[in-house]
Amino acid sequence: MNEATLLRALAHPDRLKVMRLLAEGELQVHDLVDALGREQSAVSHHLKVLREAGLVESNYGGGGVVYRTAHPRLNRFVDEIAEVAS
Repeated sequence: MNEATLLRALAHPDRLKVMRLLAEGELQVHDLVDALGREQSAVSHHLKVLREAGLVESNYGGGGVVYRTAHPRLNRFVDEIAEVAS
């Protein structure tokens, strides 16, 4: 993953929020839809961008696809971005 791709993927507020939510633990799409208050198609698009950037991983479990951050160090990075922004 190169730096520009990573930063582009995190540039959208909803994707940054997805990353912050996933830092707390694995979630399914419906959990993210509820938390973001967005349509499933929009959340799925954001997850696709994050997955293609290498920021999230997915697997089947618990009756559906489960998402998590790809690298634990990303959690700290995303927290730092949110702190600087606020």
